[in-house]
Amino acid sequence: MKTQVKEVLNSKRSKKEKLSYLVEYYGKTSLVILGVLIFSGMLIWQMTRPKDTSTMTVAVVGTAEEVNPLRKVIAENEPLKNIFTQEDKRQVLTVTDEDTVMRQKYVVQIAAGEMDLVLMSKSEYELTAKQGGLLDLSEKIPELKGQDEFKEKEGLSLKAWLKTEETVPDFYFVIPKNAPHIEETIKLLGNK
Repeated sequence: MKTQVKEVLNSKRSKKEKLSYLVEYYGKTSLVILGVLIFSGMLIWQMTRPKDTSTMTVAVVGTAEEVNPLRKVIAENEPLKNIFTQEDKRQVLTVTDEDTVMRQKYVVQIAAGEMDLVLMSKSEYELTAKQGGLLDLSEKIPELKGQDEFKEKEGLSLKAWLKTEETVPDFYFVIPKNAPHIEETIKLLGNK
């Protein structure tokens, strides 16, 4: 301790005056140290806490002309409505060429392994399947293996999934290989 501080503490000043002197002398330094400690603690907590990966992310991808008729099919079909309804534990994206911000978010989520299920138009499917990165659904959903309507191994056509003869938009369910909830997504596809 500095001699000046010792003199003040040993003097005959009142306790209130001594405390006032100490606060004035050490106050700024103490606040800075406290701030650094709080900031460091928050930073360490942010870096070490486990990520919440319980949220499932699903997307509908295509041009606006392709997606608009699909909206009606989703609204009229209960199993589809259940998949593509925003919930606490499910994030739903609608990605069209016209919405570049949503398209960028979708691409980032696919690359980061945060996308669980995608219902994409045939044109999107053909481009994506060529690039790889999609889960082989014929291995994960064995009852689909060998069925005529299940011609693609990475994509399950919407028409085959609905098991309908009606005309429906030409879309395919796909699961990225890096999807965080593969088993849950397969169960979701199976619960019709």
